[in-house]
Amino acid sequence: MNYLSFTSLIFNFLLILSFNNIPLSWNQKEIFHISLVEANPIINNNNNNNNQRLHHQQQQHNDNLLKELEIITNIIEDPVETENLNEIIEENDIEIVGITNNNDYDNENINKNEEEEEEEDNEENNDNEEEEEDNEENNDNEEEEEDNEENNDNEEEEEDNEENNDNEEEEEDNEENNDNEEEEEDNEENNDNEEEEDNEENNDNEEEEDNEEEEDDDDDDDNDENYIESNTCSKKIVVYYAEWRSSSVPPSKIPFDKITHINYAFATIDPNTFNLIGFNSEIISEVVSYAHEHNKKVLLSIGGWSGSEYFTLMTSTEENQNAFIENVKLTIDSLNLDGIDLDWEYPGRVGYNNNPDLENDTPNYLILLKKLRKTLGKKKLITAAVSSTPFQQNGIVLNDLSEFTKYFNFINIMAYDFSGNWSNIISHHESFDFPEMGHDLSVKKSAENWLKRGFPSEKIVIGVGAYGRAWISDSKTNFGIYQYFDKTIKDKDNDDNSSWLNYCYQEKQTHTSTWRYKYIYKYILSSRNNNNNNNGNSDDDDNYDDNYYYPYDETLHENNNIIQYNCWLRIWDNEAQAPYLFNTKFNNVISYDDPQSIKIKLNYIQENNFAGIMMWELDGDTEDWILINTMDNILCKEE
Repeated sequence: MNYLSFTSLIFNFLLILSFNNIPLSWNQKEIFHISLVEANPIINNNNNNNNQRLHHQQQQHNDNLLKELEIITNIIEDPVETENLNEIIEENDIEIVGITNNNDYDNENINKNEEEEEEEDNEENNDNEEEEEDNEENNDNEEEEEDNEENNDNEEEEEDNEENNDNEEEEEDNEENNDNEEEEEDNEENNDNEEEEDNEENNDNEEEEDNEEEEDDDDDDDNDENYIESNTCSKKIVVYYAEWRSSSVPPSKIPFDKITHINYAFATIDPNTFNLIGFNSEIISEVVSYAHEHNKKVLLSIGGWSGSEYFTLMTSTEENQNAFIENVKLTIDSLNLDGIDLDWEYPGRVGYNNNPDLENDTPNYLILLKKLRKTLGKKKLITAAVSSTPFQQNGIVLNDLSEFTKYFNFINIMAYDFSGNWSNIISHHESFDFPEMGHDLSVKKSAENWLKRGFPSEKIVIGVGAYGRAWISDSKTNFGIYQYFDKTIKDKDNDDNSSWLNYCYQEKQTHTSTWRYKYIYKYILSSRNNNNNNNGNSDDDDNYDDNYYYPYDETLHENNNIIQYNCWLRIWDNEAQAPYLFNTKFNNVISYDDPQSIKIKLNYIQENNFAGIMMWELDGDTEDWILINTMDNILCKEE
């Protein structure tokens, strides 16, 4: 209700009182005044709205209302006639709602009463009708509820049935899943067994790949386009290619189908800049080109027996090492090489012309390797040629070299030169096992030395030499082996073919020599007078003189370990598992490797999971690669 309708209601009420002569006390008038003021929100003096416009409207309404109340009060105190009242109302623009004269008011009340009674009857009838409708509705509702209950029962029953069905299906699914799980477990177990068998069977290949992919957090060479994938042969056949023999074996003649790695020998170290020098970049580039066509790897070998002079200087300071490493990286990238081979002979001990730092060489070597690996990344190979005696410090062989294995892909043990003109007595220079007499070095001993110092077998490549060491014995006893020799006779590399032709009739030689296998095979083992009493001349040797023909000795052949080739005897030493040659006329002794002894080493490599075999050097083999064929046939062809 707004304030106008409320004011009109009060005004009408007061007028009725006035017309019916009902007196109104002052207190009652005051109450009406107060009630009107409080009922009107616009004239409420307690309104807190600070808006000036609204305040002005409030004030105006208050004034009008007070004026109306004053008129009402005057009328109540002094009742007037209706005509005068109308004039007052018109003069003051007061709106009167529902005000009539007394007679009209009485008639209106009578009519109103009748209407009210009639309305009450109607309402009662309506109530009865509504009650009946409600009863009917209730009955309908009850029936509907019953139906609903029945339906609910049916639904519940259906739900129970569905739930039971779901449970049954779930149980069936669970059973099926259990069956599947059991089957999967069986499959997994079978797979595990198969995988274990595969792992054991392929252990060599997996370990080799792991070794060639050493972990390195700073490796930036993962996507090296020049990286050559592993060869199909699980074992390594590493051969050194001597640049100074390239005229004898040009790059196009290298048997790439029978080898896995070429170590190009040699680069040396410039003592001023620590750059790599001393090699022919055109020849090595040709080797790389042919090798990569056959998916084989090429490494540049640095140092060698006579080229290790400046390793100690290079590793002595961080500045020198950094200069060397920078140039190694540049050389590898420019020549598209697959890595480097460090042939330091020897860290921490005396070699040919080096000046070793007995205390610091080996620790500095380790620092160099760590930095090299970080620079080159894991895809480039870092290998080393090492002696049969592991790294030393202050003259003592170190017991733990496992830290080196983190940075080398593999090492090539130079399991040869166990004896030479520097030895006290004549002995085998590359025997598989060592005899009771002579030195205590052998292939087995060399491998065991490195295994005991922490190198795993899969990172060890065992080397053989494609040459023989020769002496002139002081005695024919035991066919010259384990005898003293004349040390005044100088060692000489005997590559002059003329000196090979006359060993059965010329005068005693004035030097010992190093005989490459291809010459041993050509001029001794291929002689016409092998294992038979042939009185004829050799068709191959034009200078052969019948007067110096060495007669066939039947007594020698009672021993199955001796084969006669003219004046030479090929003798097999069961204890050393190695052959040697003895010249019965001049007491020459040659220790060497041949296919029989190499097969023993190859079987040892396979049985003990070594990484492979290495040969120094390629031009020592025959033109039809007798030694390399033996390696390839056993390590690769028989896989």
